[in-house]
Amino acid sequence: MQRLQQLIENLDTAANDAFKVQELKSYLSLIPPEDAAWALFFFENRRLKTKTGLKLLKEIIESQTCFPDWVIKACNERVKDTPETLALLFESKGGRCEISLSTLVIQFLQPLSGFTRLSKKETIRCAWEMLSTTQRVLFNKMVLGGFQLGAQKSLIHEALSKISGIPRSVISRRLIEDWQPSATWFQSLIEPDPEIDTAMTPCHFEPFVVSEKPPGKSDFTPGLEAAFAFDGIRAQGIRRREVSTIWSEELIPLNLCFPELIRGISLLPSGTVLEGLIVAWDDDLPPPRENVQKRLKVKTATQKTIQSTPVQFIVFDIIERHGINLSNCPFAQRRVEMKEVMDEWSHQWSIHGNKSEIEGVNPDFFQQEMFDMSTVLKTEPEKSISPPPMSLSRFFKCNNWASLEGRLNICRDKHATGLLCMPVDPKGYTHSDENRWRLLKPASCRARLVLLSAERLPGNQTHFIRFTFGAWLNDSLVSVAVIDNQHSKKDFESLGEFVLENPLQKQGNNCQVKPELIYEISFEDIYESSRSKSGIRLNNARLCKRLTGTGIKQASTVEEIKSLI
Repeated sequence: MQRLQQLIENLDTAANDAFKVQELKSYLSLIPPEDAAWALFFFENRRLKTKTGLKLLKEIIESQTCFPDWVIKACNERVKDTPETLALLFESKGGRCEISLSTLVIQFLQPLSGFTRLSKKETIRCAWEMLSTTQRVLFNKMVLGGFQLGAQKSLIHEALSKISGIPRSVISRRLIEDWQPSATWFQSLIEPDPEIDTAMTPCHFEPFVVSEKPPGKSDFTPGLEAAFAFDGIRAQGIRRREVSTIWSEELIPLNLCFPELIRGISLLPSGTVLEGLIVAWDDDLPPPRENVQKRLKVKTATQKTIQSTPVQFIVFDIIERHGINLSNCPFAQRRVEMKEVMDEWSHQWSIHGNKSEIEGVNPDFFQQEMFDMSTVLKTEPEKSISPPPMSLSRFFKCNNWASLEGRLNICRDKHATGLLCMPVDPKGYTHSDENRWRLLKPASCRARLVLLSAERLPGNQTHFIRFTFGAWLNDSLVSVAVIDNQHSKKDFESLGEFVLENPLQKQGNNCQVKPELIYEISFEDIYESSRSKSGIRLNNARLCKRLTGTGIKQASTVEEIKSLI
């Protein structure tokens, strides 16, 4: 536990990601395999079923210290973190003894779910006696299920990659399997399996060149091919060695989130890698990206989930065919190859699309092991054939500057975020901007919005994860936009400081603030929202700048925002 404590402290003071990766690598290399396995269990945000709540921990403190509940609440207001408050209030009378993470979990945490209330209190009290104050904080968070590491999962996977010599994408895939922490499992995690690993490894995602301005007349490339880009998840669908998988651009395996796409990819010829966008699709128009994000939060998608949030994999490029890499071929050739593959796939889907099981799906691969494909994707005999989960992007040629600008101007009418453009005859994917996919986006709209509330990270009084902004509707401010933590740390710290200094009302993890702070917010589109009093929600809302000399009466109205689109 001392090493885990030191790791947490080092990560909190780390200056950059490279230092965090080095710290994680050192920690996971030095500790025993069984400790490393349990560390990864918590690092991956998994929770033990302790059946123990905050109320029981407070009762232990009250019995040990004779502090009433109001004193604990007052202390928590100063400390701003409940597990830390309880750890500080506990007065340990015993000495300190070093205990490993795996021993702590096996002897103290795992048995809690089967203990009586009295036994739970005694077990937790004994554990507290053995641990230092900082270690008690970590222990409390493990009990309550609020353990948070100061490093992204991608950095953890990168550290494991450096330890094992296995690509990070392979580590990511292995960690979404149904595993239980043990020394044997950890050893298997960092041991290579060349046959499966090679088949499952995605190709390189070449970043889009994003621009809000179309090329001028003098810079325009004749024969440009373009397609509407929708708000979704950029991904690769891979079919190699009779095994299918989907990878996001962030190298996260998506097999369990989108089993209907796995079913579609299973009908591709072996040796095929397609690149596209996973988009929530309803009535021929894509709903907001949040609909797709809901699927990412589900461990295993059920039939109900699939029906309530249908998705499409819209293919815009082909990277491999028959096991041959095509990324260096001209786009005109890739376009032909892509159409041939999708035509063949459409024929296969028309034959096999309504079957509950598809030949050629590897039953040993993890996505089939974790759920019954026939249960999740079962289609009743009387129902018609399932809608195709994959489609080809509709490309159009832009032979002049005016045609490109015209298409860009109607993006919002199509609920598109912009245009994906590629010259017909570039040499292929290179590091030159001219030979990469360019994402042209319509100029973003801007509005003056007032900060209304903020949502805390559970168990932490000072860390906020999203902020709600509002506009005027008649004589009241109503929410129209939610800003998440995809902004700079400086911006979020500034907002967080204002919330802490100007609270109005607290309810759970939500804190309403005095309507005094006004920001200029950019956004790309407007969607209808039945959950908001305003009736609208701004898509891809981003912080621009704080308006210091502007009063809240000068904030935008809902009608003004609607008129911008």
